[in-house]
Amino acid sequence: TMTTHPSISPSFILFYLSLSILFLSASCQVEDESKKEVEGYKIGEFIQIQCKDAKGEWNEGPICSKTGRGIQFRFGTDDNMECSWEISDASTMEYLKSLLEFKENWICRIGMTPHRRSKGSDPFWVPFIIPTWGLSEADHVHVINHLNFIFHAERDKIVAVAAYPVREATFEFGRVGSQVHFHGPVKWFRDHSFRDFSVDKEEKLEDIAWDLFWGIFLWGSSTVIVTVASFSLFVPIL
Repeated sequence: TMTTHPSISPSFILFYLSLSILFLSASCQVEDESKKEVEGYKIGEFIQIQCKDAKGEWNEGPICSKTGRGIQFRFGTDDNMECSWEISDASTMEYLKSLLEFKENWICRIGMTPHRRSKGSDPFWVPFIIPTWGLSEADHVHVINHLNFIFHAERDKIVAVAAYPVREATFEFGRVGSQVHFHGPVKWFRDHSFRDFSVDKEEKLEDIAWDLFWGIFLWGSSTVIVTVASFSLFVPIL
C-alpha cells in the first residue's frame, strides 16, 4: 500500500516567498525614511551653542572676538576651548555684573541633533547654564575665566551638556573695553556614563556584528524558502 503525504502547494510557497520579500523591503524602506527624518551629528562636526543675551533673546554666544562667532565645539572630540569675550559697552558690563551677583543666569542650549531636518522643523534643544564666578566692583569686575565643558552623547546625538568654572591662582580683571579670556578643556562621555566617547572602537564593532547577524539570517531564510519551493515544484512527494 502506497502512503501519500500531504504536499505543500507550490503556489502557496511562491506566495509566502513573495510576501516575505515584500515585508523585508518595506521594513528597510521605513528604516531608511526614519534615518532621513532625524540625522545625527558626524564625528568632528562643528556644533554651536545659543545663549540668551542681555535682552533675553536667543543668539550665538558668547561671541568670541577672534572668530566673531559664538563658542564652537566639535562633536565627539575632546578639545580645549578658547574664547575672548569682549565687554563692549556699559550694558554688557551690567549684564556680566548681574551674572556674577547671581541675579541672572547665563542660560544656553544646544541642538540634540543638527539643523538638517527635511521638513525644516526646529531641533530638540538640550538646555544648560554657564555659571560665572567672580567679584563685582563699582566700575570693574574680577572673573574666573577657566570653564570646563562636558558632553554626553548616544551614538550621534547629544543627550546632556554641563559647564562649570574652576578656580585658578588669579581672577581676571575686566572693565568696559577689555576682554574676558574664557578657556578650558572639553570632554565627551558615552551615553549616561563617564566612559570615554569612542565611536571608532566599540560602537562600530557592535554595528558590524548586528549587520553581519541580520545578513546571515536573511540569507539563510531565503535559502530555505527557495529550497523548499524548488523541492515542491520538481520532486513528487509520495
